[in-house]
Amino acid sequence: MKITPNQLTILRIILAFVSFYLLVNNSLISNIAAFIVFTAAALTDLWDGWLARTGGMVSNFGKILDPIADKILIVGVMFIFSYLGIYPFWVLIPIVVRELLVTGLRLFLLSKSLVIAAEKSGKIKVVSQIISLFFSFLCLLNRDYAHVYLSDWPLWIDQLSVFANYFFLIIATWFSLVSGWDFLRHNWRQIYA
Repeated sequence: MKITPNQLTILRIILAFVSFYLLVNNSLISNIAAFIVFTAAALTDLWDGWLARTGGMVSNFGKILDPIADKILIVGVMFIFSYLGIYPFWVLIPIVVRELLVTGLRLFLLSKSLVIAAEKSGKIKVVSQIISLFFSFLCLLNRDYAHVYLSDWPLWIDQLSVFANYFFLIIATWFSLVSGWDFLRHNWRQIYA
């Protein structure tokens, strides 16, 4: 049986909901499992893109579904991290507004029979968000479990963990805003036509 890019995208959506469930349970084992499932989901994003390009399986359905799957995975995990206190909800507002705006405009353009594929800046945005979430996972594991299992855990690692978490979240926010601007700039004629 040949695996298609769209099947991998659907698998990413399923893995996203599995990672949500595991994260909300918030135990050491479930958080490590959530990290593994999240990593697998992130890898399906690379795999489906590669498969679509090299196998000549690029489809309009995939051009729409792939960015939606990314948004479900990334924004969903970010919401849960906010719920778990890794960062306050308000820091996610620029990312969430960008994702809703661009997705809404993509669907609006789809209603006009225009399918807009993700741009390079959008792909960089996704990578920066995934890297940010890896550091959020590390921050969560450090905050909730390092001192429980390692009594002589140094304070500077806690501080470095929090710093890295926010640093990469700021970078992800920057790339989110830049890619949103690029989307508007490159597609404004179709939006207002």
